[in-house]
Amino acid sequence: AETIRQFLRGPAANATRKKISIVAVAGVKDHFARSTSPDGIPWAPLLMRAGKPLLDTGRMRDSTVATVTDDGVTLSNNNIQSSVHQFGATITPKRGKYLAIPLTPTARRAGSPRNVDGLHFQGKKGGKGGVLADGKGQAVFALVPSVTIKARPFLGFSEATLAKTERIIVDDLRKVLESGNGG
Repeated sequence: AETIRQFLRGPAANATRKKISIVAVAGVKDHFARSTSPDGIPWAPLLMRAGKPLLDTGRMRDSTVATVTDDGVTLSNNNIQSSVHQFGATITPKRGKYLAIPLTPTARRAGSPRNVDGLHFQGKKGGKGGVLADGKGQAVFALVPSVTIKARPFLGFSEATLAKTERIIVDDLRKVLESGNGG
């Protein structure tokens, strides 16, 4: 029992937590690859573009970090949109009546209709949205009063990650016990 207490307080436990942090981040990356929550629930499908949810650029996936402390391992993500996707949200415009949703790769690169010359409104005046079209009549941005983003939880420990974590702890503790050194 004293050897286990020493292990939990010693450098061997820190090394164990570091291994767990690597496995935890890999588990989150697996959630992105599979488009599922840590519980294995599939994420809501995309409505406005092709591809997998949350993997348009990979920035959200790549912003996930695990912090090792004396108490354990904490997963976090500092990407500005992470809480919206983790918990879901309704987004409304900060300026103006509508949100401008890019419909083309060029529009996504522009970031805002304010950065694109020659767009004109198509839709019913006083209606609940429409589109901004280019000179050829191609819709470039959809205009909507709000959007509801469904939750797509990605932070957390899946069953597979927990099983790997358990194996790391058991293996590291077994090594300490076999060596008779508490770390």
